[in-house]
Amino acid sequence: MNPRVATMIGFAKRSGNLANGFTAVTINIKKRKAKLVMLSEDLSADSRRKITNLCQSTNTPIYTHGNRDEIGRAIGREESTVIAILDKKFAKIVEEQLDDIN
Repeated sequence: MNPRVATMIGFAKRSGNLANGFTAVTINIKKRKAKLVMLSEDLSADSRRKITNLCQSTNTPIYTHGNRDEIGRAIGREESTVIAILDKKFAKIVEEQLDDIN
């Protein structure tokens, strides 16, 4: 995982602007609070399909970056497969970093 992306995800978590886990992320996408969704590379196909469909229906940017251990480490957990950034500024910075990588 890109160190700058990990740092920004950590800042978002500490400031209360991050949803973690399938249920929390889907709720925030449906409420249109999610400004960016990040999936781990090792997320199950079924979960990936469900999150992707939700993001497409709400025009929420979605990225796949890092594995479950790397995303988890960035937010101070053992592992995490899906997160949503809820703040527009954090989301913009992370999106720019991810676009630079790709």
